[in-house]
Amino acid sequence: MSGNWSYGNLTIVSVKSFDRFCSSSSNTSASDGSVTFYESFSHFNCSPSNSNVKLLVQRDLEVRFNLTNPNNNHASPTVNIGLSVRNEFKQLSVIEFYTMNKVSYDIYEIHNGSHPLLVHVPYFTYTMLEQSHPYPGGSNALLISLQTSCEFTQHTTISLRNLVGMLSQSKIPLYSLNDTTQSTISHLATDWVQENHSLVFTVGDASISKWSVYTFWFYIENSRSAQPPPNISIEAEVNSIFQDFSPVESRLINTSNESIFGIHQGKRPLLIFDIVFSVREISQSNPLYQASNILKVVLQLNFDLVRDSNITISGLVQSLTADTALPVVCTSDSIPWDGISNLSTWLQEPGMLVLHVANDGIRKDQNYTVEFELRNNDKAQDYVTVSINASVETHLDVPERSSGILNTSLMSNLFESRYGVVNGSLPLFVMIPLLEISFIRQLSFLPRKNNTLRVYFSSNCNITHLSTIRIMGLVGTGSNVTHLEVYGNFSHHVLSAWNVDDGKLSVVVGLEGTLSHQLNIYWFSIIQPDEEASFPKNLTMDVTIECGNFDSYLSTTVMVQSNSSILGVPNAAAPLYALAMESIEPRLIYVSPFPGLSNMFQAQFMWNSDLPASFTNVTLSGFRNMQTRSTNRLRCDSYPTGVFQPLCVFEQQQGRLTLRVIGEGVKRQQLYSVNFTLVNPVGEAKFGDVNLTTSVYLPPVWVQHSFVSPILTDTSTSADVISEQFCKTTANVCTMNRALHSCSFDQDTGSQVVECLRNCNSSAGEIGWNTKDLRSSCCGLRCFQDCWNRSLQLLNATSCHSGNLSSIRIRLLRHLPAEIFGHLQPEDDLTANASIAVVLASFCAHVEEPWRCAGRLNELDGNLVAKVDHFTGYAAFTDLRIVNATSRTYRLLFFSYDEADSASLLNQSYPLYLGSPRWPTEAIDVSCAEDSLP
Repeated sequence: MSGNWSYGNLTIVSVKSFDRFCSSSSNTSASDGSVTFYESFSHFNCSPSNSNVKLLVQRDLEVRFNLTNPNNNHASPTVNIGLSVRNEFKQLSVIEFYTMNKVSYDIYEIHNGSHPLLVHVPYFTYTMLEQSHPYPGGSNALLISLQTSCEFTQHTTISLRNLVGMLSQSKIPLYSLNDTTQSTISHLATDWVQENHSLVFTVGDASISKWSVYTFWFYIENSRSAQPPPNISIEAEVNSIFQDFSPVESRLINTSNESIFGIHQGKRPLLIFDIVFSVREISQSNPLYQASNILKVVLQLNFDLVRDSNITISGLVQSLTADTALPVVCTSDSIPWDGISNLSTWLQEPGMLVLHVANDGIRKDQNYTVEFELRNNDKAQDYVTVSINASVETHLDVPERSSGILNTSLMSNLFESRYGVVNGSLPLFVMIPLLEISFIRQLSFLPRKNNTLRVYFSSNCNITHLSTIRIMGLVGTGSNVTHLEVYGNFSHHVLSAWNVDDGKLSVVVGLEGTLSHQLNIYWFSIIQPDEEASFPKNLTMDVTIECGNFDSYLSTTVMVQSNSSILGVPNAAAPLYALAMESIEPRLIYVSPFPGLSNMFQAQFMWNSDLPASFTNVTLSGFRNMQTRSTNRLRCDSYPTGVFQPLCVFEQQQGRLTLRVIGEGVKRQQLYSVNFTLVNPVGEAKFGDVNLTTSVYLPPVWVQHSFVSPILTDTSTSADVISEQFCKTTANVCTMNRALHSCSFDQDTGSQVVECLRNCNSSAGEIGWNTKDLRSSCCGLRCFQDCWNRSLQLLNATSCHSGNLSSIRIRLLRHLPAEIFGHLQPEDDLTANASIAVVLASFCAHVEEPWRCAGRLNELDGNLVAKVDHFTGYAAFTDLRIVNATSRTYRLLFFSYDEADSASLLNQSYPLYLGSPRWPTEAIDVSCAEDSLP
């Protein structure tokens, strides 16, 4: 203030709306003579307490006093000043008021903040808080931006409240947004209180200007638990020069709603998102042991996974693949994709595969497929439990940063077949491939002839394209080539590699492969070995299953070789069994040696194999000069009947007689006779060499085979001395009953023949009247099948455990029909197509005729009928069981019958073995002990 001033009182007016006033006191001023009032006023009118104080004219007077501003904004009022002067008579003059001038300058960056009683309530003109990512457990950068309505001076505090989910140390370094050196901000101090989730910033020596948006960031660590974004508030207390604080009203801080990494509003501070694999499926391509196995992983995430993150698949244990940088193939919608590095980290012992995210990474809600190859275990194992997790890279430039955590979860499995193996898609489920069937047979046994071998096999898994099926041990053949043509019912290469030295045939499987548990057949032709070649062969079979880098194997298996007959020759179907077809001691008998007269011939044949009908001709050669009395078609009476065509062809010029085999053909080692009549040449003549030529066509192997056998000729001058077979044949075609007896008694075997006839005749009435056939079939020293007595013989002891009977072996014996034949030992009866049956005696009312009980309800379970095996010589009962067995002795009744009569078995009251008074039976007692029962 300036001007001349007289003594008087000072009155302060226009001070309403302030809540405190103080009375004045005066202090003398400094040397310039000014007076300064320091004490507060307590009332409106303030006057000097010392009446001797004078206001000097043209001297400045400065009065200072403190007021407490109100809590709301207030404009600066008009301030008036009035002066009343007291004269010497102590009289006051009239007060004159004058409007005071206001000094204008900014205080705390508040425009005209110097204006008296201008009140400004501080506030934030702009706030923004956002985070770098919402990953659980990861290092996170919070970016805060502030702008204030006035200067925030030293010691001002700014507080963020409700920072739930934030983890940090108590002192947090702050970094400027634009400072690339990562230097910390020194003029702001921090104080983090975890318990109440509050972070306080204290302004240091550099105040916060209202003219700038103040942006800085700091690192925290997110909680590991997912949570929604909390409501974060901001408040402040602005320090004044009097060291008191003006509060900034608490308000919710503005936050970014921007999405990031595919997460909606992912930048909202302390939103911690539950990141998961929406799809996490694993399957395998191959369950076969030791094989290359492509494991397929299908993934889908609910967020974007950026480069440098890692996906870890664990639990793939027991693989044979050693630690390595394992190649992986990645696709998205079947299109190659580079979001995962093509090399992963594989650790064998823990069974862990680490996939490295690269380039543009993995996008949310999109399926990705990752395939990698492991080698399966070399032994069987159950499938493994596989888990998956991920570490999420945040790319924050902070020491010892933590990656985001995608928690471990179990992977789902596909339950599908692979290689024909049920549930073979389960991860690292390994099974051992096996040949379920490995069987081989041949179709011909003729030495040095073309032979077809058939191979039957099935496996417990599919056999794939380019797999190799090998047979080894077919040595000694005459097929000296490098390849054989192979045909079959499955896809394969026709030309197959053949090594004649070690007898190895390698068949390569074709495009379609074979299916598990399916019977596959293939066949090929070779040249049969000589008859003298070693036999049997040791044949093995194995399969290499094509699986990629590492194959699997069906282990070497000894092949089952057929024991079936071919043309009646036992075991002739065994591969590379060789037998030359031949006629066994063929004979030609003729009656009349007189020239020009009719001569009856009987040819007797026997072969070491069957001869098929319609494909076999039997030719007798050497009848030159012989003639016929009619055409060249002769009547040929054969025995047994129905084997040779009744009319045979005689070619006079060639001296050749041809018989054609018909009906069921010729049976092995059975004697056949053919009677025919030719006219002897006129004059003395001798037979030349008479040969028997057998010509056979074998359709299964497309072989025409002929072989020649010399015939032994037997001449006699009288019909009184003839052979037993001639007797039989003559009797069969003779109409006179006594011819058989005459013929028989002319032999030196009369008593034997008579006894056999007696037995046959005694049973003839039981089956009907057919004396001619019966007599012819019983003629001779050795009676035919029906004339023998039969019996059964137990070969082993048996026991009973829990009602289950141990294996029982029974054989069928035959005995000569009468004592007159001598006391010869019985022999195995393998000539009949016989079976043996069993019943439980306690359920049979006809124990002497147990066949009447067959098929009726009883408590004997299992296979109750067994065929007599031609090779073992017995019938085997392996699974008999007495139902509800108790501690007692049971009697089993075994009986034999011809299979041809099994259909009418229950209706028969007599045996069909004519030489026996009844079917042969055998009773066996077996005890079931108390401690062996369940």
